[in-house]
Amino acid sequence: MPERLSKMALELGGNKGANISRFAGVPVSPSTVIRILKKLDTKQHFTTSWIIGIDDYAFKKGCSYGTIIVDLQTRQVIDLLPDCEASTLAK
Repeated sequence: MPERLSKMALELGGNKGANISRFAGVPVSPSTVIRILKKLDTKQHFTTSWIIGIDDYAFKKGCSYGTIIVDLQTRQVIDLLPDCEASTLAK
């Protein structure tokens, strides 16, 4: 059961994780879900990716945009950049 709660906590966060856990038969509070998240080992293990995707996304539609870098092999987000400037991406 703790493994199931850990996966829910990672995917859903505090409030949603607590709501969904009731349906799974393990009712917990949002605070408990956050405590579970804090106890998990979430250190990232970096590997070199050969295939990446770069795209822009909106912080606020029509006002401010950022850049997202995604590893297309593992479908994991590598980084979120604060703007769409080439110099930021180059760094």
